[in-house]
Order: sequence, then structure tokens, then C-alpha cells
Amino acid sequence: MAAGSRRSVPDDAPQGRANWWQRWRVCAFGAAVTICAVLLWPSLEVGGAPVEDITPVRGVVRPKTQASISTDLAVAVGRTPVLEGGRFQKGDLLMSFDCRRYEAEYDAAKAQHREAQLTAENSALLNQHKALGKFDLEISRARASKAAAEMAAVGVRLAQCSIIAPYDGRVVELLVREHETPAPGRPMITILSDVELEVELIVPSAWLAWLAAGQKFVFSVDEMRSQHEAHVDRLGAAVDPVSQTIKIVGRFEARDAKILAGMSGTAKFSALGN
Repeated sequence: MAAGSRRSVPDDAPQGRANWWQRWRVCAFGAAVTICAVLLWPSLEVGGAPVEDITPVRGVVRPKTQASISTDLAVAVGRTPVLEGGRFQKGDLLMSFDCRRYEAEYDAAKAQHREAQLTAENSALLNQHKALGKFDLEISRARASKAAAEMAAVGVRLAQCSIIAPYDGRVVELLVREHETPAPGRPMITILSDVELEVELIVPSAWLAWLAAGQKFVFSVDEMRSQHEAHVDRLGAAVDPVSQTIKIVGRFEARDAKILAGMSGTAKFSALGN
């Protein structure tokens, strides 16, 4: 090649550089999309709720059935065969009262009812023989009915002299002792059934988009440092508009006698909401 001559350049060189730049931009864009998808994966919505929002919530174990029993009897306690923390069976005697006065009143009411009943029967016989008018017969029958009602009222009062266990359970608190007279209307004994325990949770109301009865979760009991399978038994009837939360109640899949009412822990729902 002669000195000073210029090197020839293909006419399509600028077009090749443009194509290479375009391919590089496409590859870079694809890599950026892939990276963003990986980074944003935890924020994808599952059933209408972001996975990152399904955070553990606190809960409390409570009995399904609990009762604080009181009385309006102004009499002293006779027997308390159970103790605090003690277990009882349905039908067992929890507490009895010294009701000798009510027993005497019942016997008197029973006698008055018998007297009124005999009078009514005699009046009916006299009426059949035209010796007594129908008006007098009806009065005697009304008196017999009144005596029966009075006897029933005293019988109801007498039945309150013994507190019988309505279910299997345990005594939470015993507030009166033998020979003490309880204050009317004040709780005397608190009992609960520990056969079926529930888990009470307060969750965001936004979870209602995917949360439903039967939803499974794992409940970690703080006091025992153990985890237990559970499921949502029912949802609350209303949402708290201020805190935007709702109460839900769960039940354990298996009963553990070591779990007691009042224990607290953390409920963790699965990321897939099932």
C-alpha cells in the first residue's frame, strides 16, 4: 500500500456497533428484571396478603368453659370438699350450705300443700252431692295450687344449698371456707373445664382476605418453650375500627395436659396461608 494512502473502513461498521449496543441493553434489562424479581419475591401477595405481612402474633390460652359461682343464700358454708387446683368430675359436690332452716320451711310448705289438697278434694266431693257451690270449689282448688307453688319455691331455694359440678374440670379459686357466710352476689368459687382449651389471638383485619376457619398455625407456648399444632376455630363477629384488628379463636390439634389456661405464646401462620 502506498505511503500516505488511507485505510478503507466498511460502510456497515456504524450499524454493527449500534446492533451490539442494542443487544447489550437488552441483556442488561433482562438481568435487572431477574434481580428485582428475586429481591421482591418476599413481598409477593399470597391470597391477597403480602407474605412479609404474615408475621407472628401474640395469643393467650383460655378455657372454653369457665364459671364464677355465687349465691344469695344468707347461710354459712357447711362443706367444701374440693381445694384450689383440685380436679373434679361432673356431678361432684363442690360446696354445700347449712340449710336446716330451709329444710324446715320446705316441710312446712309441704304440709300446707297437703292440707289444701285435701280441702280441695273434699270440696269436690261435696259439690258432687250438691252440698257445696261451684264457686267455693274453685276457691279451694286455687288455694291448693297456691300452696303447691309456695312449696316449689322453697324447694328451689333448698336445691341451691348444694353446688354440683356441671362438667369435668378444676377449681381455679376458692373464696370462702367452711363455716363462713358468703356475701350475697359475690363469687364464692371459680371453676373451669380444662378438657378443651382455646387460643385467643388479635390479628390485623386485613388478614380476613385470606384467613378462614380451619386455617392451621403453630402456637409456641412461652412457659413450656414448646410448639403445638392448632387451627382457627372461629372468627370474631366484628372488626375494631380503631385498631383495625379482629379477634380469632383457635383450638389445639392435640390435648396436652401440661398446657394451662392463662399461658401465653406466639402464633405463626404458614407463608402460603394453609
